[in-house]
Amino acid sequence: MGLDNYWKCDEHPTFEPELRLCGGLCSGHGCESFRGKVYSSIIEGLTNYSLYAEKLTNEEVTEIAEILENTSFKEAKEHDDWEIEEKEYNDLVRMFRAYANIGATLTSWW
Repeated sequence: MGLDNYWKCDEHPTFEPELRLCGGLCSGHGCESFRGKVYSSIIEGLTNYSLYAEKLTNEEVTEIAEILENTSFKEAKEHDDWEIEEKEYNDLVRMFRAYANIGATLTSWW
C-alpha cells in the first residue's frame, strides 16, 4: 500500500486555491490527508522528521512548516525521490503552515 498521513484537529482549514498534493486510495490531496509516501524523502531530508512516525506533535509540525518556508524549491529538490513540481512543493509548504497554525497533529497509516 504505502504511507498516508492524516491531520488531527477540531476543524480543518480551507485553502484557496485548493491544494493539489498527491492523494491515495484512502487519502485526500492535502486537506485532511495526503499521500505521505510521496513527500517522505523531502520532509525527512530537510527536517530529520519522518512522516512514517506514528504521530507528529504540533510542535514538530510547526518546526517542519518553518523549515519548509525557509527552504527554496531548488534546495528541496535535492531530497526529492518523486520529482514533484514547484507548485506542489508550495502547496506542501502552505499545508504544513496552515495546520501548524491551528494546532494540528499528524498521524500515519500504512
